[in-house]
Amino acid sequence: MLSPLVVLVDDLHWIDNASDAFLAEFVEALEGTRTLYLGNFRPEYSAAWMRKSSYQQIALNPLTPSEIDLLMVT
Repeated sequence: MLSPLVVLVDDLHWIDNASDAFLAEFVEALEGTRTLYLGNFRPEYSAAWMRKSSYQQIALNPLTPSEIDLLMVT
């Protein structure tokens, strides 16, 4: 049996059209596999694959100024 796989694509809001088309096909090919696809993006990004029943979005609130300061110190 194949091991599970995790795929992360960062900053989807900057993706070009050709890469976005490839990603749509890639996500389609993942159905029925043991693959977790993770993508992060700003709210203005959307794609057809986001309407699938297997899609789940976890919204993150922007960091507060004090949280940003804390990150910069550590």
